[in-house]
Amino acid sequence: MLVLLPLLLVSCNTLEKTVQDSSSDTVSGSLEIVEPLAVDDVNEQNNTALIVNSTQLVSACQSDDECAQGEYCIDDHCGKLTDLYIQDCEVKCNFASAEITTSDGQVFTVKQGLGSYTLAGALEWKLLRISDYCKSADFVIPIKLLFKDKGKIINEVVTLTRIGEQSKVLKHPTIPSSAFTLTVSSIAEECS
Repeated sequence: MLVLLPLLLVSCNTLEKTVQDSSSDTVSGSLEIVEPLAVDDVNEQNNTALIVNSTQLVSACQSDDECAQGEYCIDDHCGKLTDLYIQDCEVKCNFASAEITTSDGQVFTVKQGLGSYTLAGALEWKLLRISDYCKSADFVIPIKLLFKDKGKIINEVVTLTRIGEQSKVLKHPTIPSSAFTLTVSSIAEECS
């Protein structure tokens, strides 16, 4: 049985606005507005759109710390991993491992919850564990990124990558010359 949920795509834009307050002084600043996007509007860097149930609030973020408990900063928007997948179906799937190719030429076969690092440990990545899901053409793999400076985590985010597609370019906040990508080459998927 297929259940269709109302979907909403959300984008944040900054609007420059000048207003006058009650003392007749001119005030200038930036307002952040949230507006619905057309279905065709997609994040051009990694060909993903954040799709959420229309009853949920999506807020922009740059770090997991900016999101509510139980949420991640997923491609610059707070959200839950379970919201990324359709889970109402008879046949559920999950993957045991994924083959990851990195821009520095390494190939890894890793299980959920595991990963590796680059930039001498300044950028750690790992596959996040996900619940069983319904098979979908829009399936994405969530990869947790931990940016470190002198061994301490300075930022945590999640990026989404489709099978066979390269992630957006990952840049370390304190290493300007860094440019790292991940490609999920394949997954060992099991359905029952």
